[in-house]
Amino acid sequence: PAKRLKPAAEWLSAHTNPGDIITNSSWSMFPELLYWNTTNRYIAGADPAFLWLGDSERYKQWLSLQATTSTPQTYAQTLQALHSQWVIVPSTNSTLTNSSYFEQAYADNQVRILRVKK
Repeated sequence: PAKRLKPAAEWLSAHTNPGDIITNSSWSMFPELLYWNTTNRYIAGADPAFLWLGDSERYKQWLSLQATTSTPQTYAQTLQALHSQWVIVPSTNSTLTNSSYFEQAYADNQVRILRVKK
């Protein structure tokens, strides 16, 4: 199995509650996150079409995070609608940097994990 997300997945397992919903900004992260961390739930799994089929409104909310025009406020509102307080984004995603809506909880050269500020 791929190991690029192993440290982040293990961090999530150790620092979040079992069953917490993790918003993975890219569905391609899902297989690796799930392999290394089965204690959390993820918004987008093996194919986003399943999310769309199961809950088209939730799919549209998740899809809005893919837009290059997404702002930290959009992210925060979307996570609230998805009942998630955690988001994992590629380390190159600078949208949430220095945001008043999020605090960075973890970072490595692959991803950053942020938590919605309370």
